[in-house]
Amino acid sequence: MSKKILEQLTKKKYSEKEKSISLIVIIIFLTGALIGSFYKNVLVSSVFAENKKIIQSGGNTYVSVKNLTEDFLVELDKSQEFVVYSGKTWIPVDGSPIETLVVNDVTCSSCITTQEIMSLRQNITPALLVRTVDINSAEGKELIEKFEIKTIPKFILGAGIENFKAKDGSFFVKNVKEVLIQKDNLYLVDSAKVGFSPKKFLELPTFVDMDTEPRNGRGKVRVVEFTDFQCPYSKRLHDQNKDLIARLVAEGKIEHILKDFPLGFHQESPAAHQAANCVLKLGGDRKYWEMQDKIFVTQNEWSGKGEMALIHFTTLAKSLGEDIQECMNDESIKAEIVGDLAEGQQYGVRGTPALFIGTSIMPGAIGPDVLEASVEAQL
Repeated sequence: MSKKILEQLTKKKYSEKEKSISLIVIIIFLTGALIGSFYKNVLVSSVFAENKKIIQSGGNTYVSVKNLTEDFLVELDKSQEFVVYSGKTWIPVDGSPIETLVVNDVTCSSCITTQEIMSLRQNITPALLVRTVDINSAEGKELIEKFEIKTIPKFILGAGIENFKAKDGSFFVKNVKEVLIQKDNLYLVDSAKVGFSPKKFLELPTFVDMDTEPRNGRGKVRVVEFTDFQCPYSKRLHDQNKDLIARLVAEGKIEHILKDFPLGFHQESPAAHQAANCVLKLGGDRKYWEMQDKIFVTQNEWSGKGEMALIHFTTLAKSLGEDIQECMNDESIKAEIVGDLAEGQQYGVRGTPALFIGTSIMPGAIGPDVLEASVEAQL
């Protein structure tokens, strides 16, 4: 019966929730029916301990299923067998355990690495021995200097990776050397190349064209927002936080700067950003923020309307006393928007909205409580 369950798991890709449930069912079944037994005459050893997640025994490496459900998911193949010992279920995996250092700030509440560790375990081996190295420790400072680290978290593969072989028998390092940066016997994973977004800068990021971007306030904490006027989540961020931002500006706590990040699948977004920047050019910062608010407030009226959206934006600008018809063809403004897009991508922006609050990065439509707490932490 257990082999049938394993065969079913190999034929279908489950969602994260379904996999967790399936593994729990397997644990219950195997713990009750096979406790104390082993497949393939695996020798009973004291190394199968309750406080360990990865063990080696008889030349094999085993990962606890409990660790699977808590920390990551793997695809089970037909050759893998379960080992049940002391009420805990294990599965064998290829190769030896690999040490993985996570350079991170242990005080950073937004620097969670669950998804990245899951990805590394799925694409390298489940048997990663993960250890967090705080940026303020002596080891952390040494690694930051060695690899010239500017953002965190960063993931460094250590002992065991050089001799680790992929399923086809080739050495793993040779297969993925284009996404690894080697220094001595350590290998830094290039976050940008594997799609890992930064969560915090070690120093205040140096954005370009800051003097010409729309600005609100001159407070201590710099809040740089990458937005897409057609994005519903950018609208949600705006709607939820505009009163808070106005208060933080009035209190002298923040300066709010906006950068354009029109996503490629939003047809009318580039024109919306062009219109707002035309108002900025003709009427200055105050009118820009008024235009920005009007664009978000009326998003449902122009989104998906094609050329009719252009008339809408022109009308909004006229309500502020600005004629932007000629400016809508201004190539310098179009180039500035493209520049903002490239810069955002360089700093790890993959979608909108994205907020750079001092040295912290907060993706998504965060609420006022989170935004204010992030600002206060930077003061």
